[in-house]
Amino acid sequence: MLKSMMYSQKKASSLIRNNNSSDRNIQSLQQQFVRGVIRCYDIDVITDPAAAFLWFKDRYPGAAIVEENKSLLKEKYIEAKALGVTLQTCKKKIEHLKKMVEQIGREREMENLNKCPVNNSFGQEESEAISQIRECQNSIESEMVTYKEGFNKLRHLKATI
Repeated sequence: MLKSMMYSQKKASSLIRNNNSSDRNIQSLQQQFVRGVIRCYDIDVITDPAAAFLWFKDRYPGAAIVEENKSLLKEKYIEAKALGVTLQTCKKKIEHLKKMVEQIGREREMENLNKCPVNNSFGQEESEAISQIRECQNSIESEMVTYKEGFNKLRHLKATI
């Protein structure tokens, strides 16, 4: 039993020695790399922060992914700006159409006040005014749908940006 115990101790100590040497190899390899980039030993690069950053940036293994993400972000930003412009034009159209409806309503009221009520039937001018109001209201509704869709897209884009 004593022999087997001594044998296992010798085996354990040899394993520890082997592990220590492999650990040293791993540590020396790890010391050659900083965040996945080969360590720079050039004094000019080490002393200049801008040059050191460029050194790191050029050799960083994730640089391609960073550039891809930057380009995707730029595309989404451009899309968000275009959506913002579209939303502003929709809003201006809606305001303009609302003012037109109000103007037509005022003109109609003024005409009704100036006319003597002979009968309660609508005249030609009255039906034209009503059709113009309906056209404006339909246009307002379609612009509102466009505005709401664009607003929801913009909200989603803002969350991803």
